[in-house]
Amino acid sequence: MIKIAFFITFVISFLAAQSPVNFKEDNTTKEQNIFKEQPPKRIKIPTH
Repeated sequence: MIKIAFFITFVISFLAAQSPVNFKEDNTTKEQNIFKEQPPKRIKIPTH
């Protein structure tokens, strides 16, 4: 149990140390892609 908890904390700390910037970039790019994908569909539905 102690080894598992230590491993989990190590993984979380490692990910937290490396990926805050990448994680924020992934979230922003995903949100931008969602916004880019949705408006054309909404525009095409009324026009056609």
